[in-house]
Amino acid sequence: MTYNGDMVTNYVQLKINSENEVQALAQNIFQRCITEEEYAWLAGAQPGDNVVVSLKYDKEISYIELWMTRPVSVGRRSLYIGMASALFKGGKGPLLTIQLIKIPQELRGQGIGPDIIATQIKAAQRVGISQIDGYADNEEYLPGRRHIGYYVLPRLGFDAQLTDDQKQKLPAELANKGSISEIMRDDKTRKTWRENGLPMYVTFDTSANSSSVHTLQDYLKEKGRSWESIRDTPPQVLRVTKMPS
Repeated sequence: MTYNGDMVTNYVQLKINSENEVQALAQNIFQRCITEEEYAWLAGAQPGDNVVVSLKYDKEISYIELWMTRPVSVGRRSLYIGMASALFKGGKGPLLTIQLIKIPQELRGQGIGPDIIATQIKAAQRVGISQIDGYADNEEYLPGRRHIGYYVLPRLGFDAQLTDDQKQKLPAELANKGSISEIMRDDKTRKTWRENGLPMYVTFDTSANSSSVHTLQDYLKEKGRSWESIRDTPPQVLRVTKMPS
């Protein structure tokens, strides 16, 4: 179905730019075409969200960008949550990369980001993506405000081995750890990482019994949620020719 009008909250509104080219690349990545519903699910979308699917290029690599936005009203203010992800052909099969998570300051601490990422993980498991990558950043983007991916992503089960160079930049109590997951297991070292952590590339293993999945499940339980509460079927999609302004 294609629609051109106002937001419909029962569906994810989805627009595919250069659809033939996008589906040709999806065929190369997955050995099959990806459905509209799967694109929305992989973007972490829920009904009421908007998803734009586009073909992008980075140097000599082409990929499928999934740009999800979620309009939110806070009092009289209209805000939006944004999530940019990319589908690549990796060395071991399809790869999903988290490129950007934008959550307004007023909405942080409500579990929105973890829910979106957990939804992506369930979708990745279903479509055959064994690995999700991301850059866990801690860059200061405004005075006194930093990106917190370096702490949040490891809390959700993303992991990386620590290099000797990285260990030299960390406090002594962290320098003897081999990976971020080792740091996250202990409350004391986790607190030290939050205060002194480094930006780095991290990976999530989507295998059902992986340590990544178990860490995410434990995190959700700690926050009063459950893995079973995360959407495990694709959302309904409404194709649009333009997004609502």
